[in-house]
Amino acid sequence: MNRYYVNKCVNSQGHHEVHRLGCALQAKVESRIYLGVFPSGTMALVFARRLYGDSQYCVLCRNTDSSEPAT
Repeated sequence: MNRYYVNKCVNSQGHHEVHRLGCALQAKVESRIYLGVFPSGTMALVFARRLYGDSQYCVLCRNTDSSEPAT
């Protein structure tokens, strides 16, 4: 299980990104919202979309998350 955050500001594609704690791409502390502890990024994304409907899971986090199904 990991801790997840969502960026308060949108990225260049206009989406709020969800990151695992420690991601090199996550926003600074003052520019992110703690979502909680989840078994996968997909579950964190569902929760983040309650705050920001346009949220997306970070590509770097998704590619290194062993709990996510291969795409």
